[in-house]
Amino acid sequence: MSSEDSPTRILLVIDVQRCLLDPPNPVPGSTKILRNLEVALARERAASPPTKVIWIRHNEDDDPDFTPNTTPWEIVQTELFRIQENEVIVDKTTRDSFHKTSLASHIETAGFDPQNLQLVIIGLQSDYCVQTTARSALARYPSARVSLVHGAHGTYDDEKAGRSAEEVSEQIEIELRDEGVIIEDIN
Repeated sequence: MSSEDSPTRILLVIDVQRCLLDPPNPVPGSTKILRNLEVALARERAASPPTKVIWIRHNEDDDPDFTPNTTPWEIVQTELFRIQENEVIVDKTTRDSFHKTSLASHIETAGFDPQNLQLVIIGLQSDYCVQTTARSALARYPSARVSLVHGAHGTYDDEKAGRSAEEVSEQIEIELRDEGVIIEDIN
């Protein structure tokens, strides 16, 4: 495969914000999820050519957890999970990372070929922004390969339905796989 034919692989890191991973109310399994996010990010950065990384951050003025420029709103930064200079942050106000944002323009750069596009999704919350963005990507780029990394996404328990966070995330994977999203292993 020539470099012209090689796929454009883009990692979408969705809403990995302190309000969702830090006390007092982290998603269940947050430590394991963060480790898996670190592994997935390192894998994509080590790829040849390196995967383009786009960080997506939720903003919501009437929610203290997502109010811009507050501590809970910040993207989590660890030694291994850190935004690099060449990476972009896209701010959004809805579950759909494409809706009224600059995400598509960052994906559709010079030489963009939707036939060779691979979008890899990790982040939070499985049943909200992760699921909605995956579905939107499938609709927007029907010939692209859209994938979700197993174990590198999470959410809260669904108390009304009596399902654990893990069960909710597993159900989202089943639904998205049935719709055409590829579920990738973490390694």
